[in-house]
Amino acid sequence: MLFATVSYKGKSSRLKLPGGCTVKQAMEKAGINPETVIVLRGREIIPETERVQGKDRLEAISVVSGG
Repeated sequence: MLFATVSYKGKSSRLKLPGGCTVKQAMEKAGINPETVIVLRGREIIPETERVQGKDRLEAISVVSGG
């Protein structure tokens, strides 16, 4: 087990996650649709396939599209 903090829309949640959990799985556990956000670790954009590491602080930012 590992713990990570996910921030989204000004709110933070501390999640208990299984080892080997991906960013996509962490977003789903936090109740965030991973297809509607980009995720930052620090100032770096990370892909949804990236493995979450213990004590990560992830920030989800909504992606806006239109035409």
